[in-house]
Amino acid sequence: MHRANVIYQGSACSTRPFLPEMTKWNSGAPAGQASPSPGSLPDGSAAPEATRTDESGRPGASRGRKRKLIYILGTGRCGSTAFEIVLGNHPAIRAMGEFYGVAFPRWRPGSVCSCGEPYDRCPFWSEVLARYGTVVDFDRQAAGQARFEAYPSLARTVLHRLFRTAAFREHTRGMAELVRMVSGIAGTEFVSESSKNAVRGYLYSFARSADFDVYYIHLVRDGRGYMYSKTTLPDELGSETRRLVVSPWEITARWVVPNLLANLLCSRPGARYVRVRYEDFVSRPVEVLRRIGEYLELDMSPVVDRVKDRKPIPIVHLIGGNRLRFKPSLTLESRFASVSLGSRESRWAFWTLGGWMAYWFGYLRGAGAATERTNG
Repeated sequence: MHRANVIYQGSACSTRPFLPEMTKWNSGAPAGQASPSPGSLPDGSAAPEATRTDESGRPGASRGRKRKLIYILGTGRCGSTAFEIVLGNHPAIRAMGEFYGVAFPRWRPGSVCSCGEPYDRCPFWSEVLARYGTVVDFDRQAAGQARFEAYPSLARTVLHRLFRTAAFREHTRGMAELVRMVSGIAGTEFVSESSKNAVRGYLYSFARSADFDVYYIHLVRDGRGYMYSKTTLPDELGSETRRLVVSPWEITARWVVPNLLANLLCSRPGARYVRVRYEDFVSRPVEVLRRIGEYLELDMSPVVDRVKDRKPIPIVHLIGGNRLRFKPSLTLESRFASVSLGSRESRWAFWTLGGWMAYWFGYLRGAGAATERTNG
């Protein structure tokens, strides 16, 4: 049965109407404001005693607790950067950003963290790199990423998983160790990653252990909004004049395939998986955040209160993501956003190739970017 939902978890669903929304970044914090130090909250205040780190970089009072990864699945342009920024402002969650597609683990020479510093000089990531390098071979981990995490490598990855090869086990252990390292240095129970790549998410499921667990959040966006974004907005900082020049059929396929793989690979029996629509998140963030808190078994009040009071949300130490991460802060703003596909070919391509998935996710054919179907 098809379901229209705010969050989907197993058989639970909600069929409440919504309006498509937009996010708006806000420069509420001065551009030159110093970044919070490791072990502090995003607003610069001291972390609670239970989440502070000791001299070794491991949490003092929380040593021995299970490390939990929040892995955000989806496509490009699904709003994952804003979504993770909001989650990362909870004192128990350290947001990492996007690791897939970045030249792991040296991360594109010359590239910078969202704090404005190159990764090797960032006060947070420089420490992570230094300590991670003492337990993981950088070159072997980078080779594993190229070998196992790309979509075209899925068949090979599945074979290595079936035979539990040494290379497969080494790579997944290295992935989990990075999460443990970030959690230890930040002093948080949860770490979030918004790589969105379903194959990387699939690999994380085999790194689960007594002290490491994975929570999947599948963030979906109306495919019409995705198509509009991919054809009208630049992909990266500094590429304002470059546009994606591909057919609407290919753009639709790029929306369908990653979302389908996210469902097939990461919502298997035994996995913790929820689906969140971007439009619901920005139009009813308080409701969605509370539901996410129920899923994570985490009190989301610190984030809910900030969103409810419309306070600027600080942006700190994100790897990868869109240009939003270079702003000092963001504010979620609810407003109606009607997006037209433009040409007849675009409309025909989307509904022919992706209409079944749009219907599955609760989007109806209509003028707006997110018209919802409810179960009748």
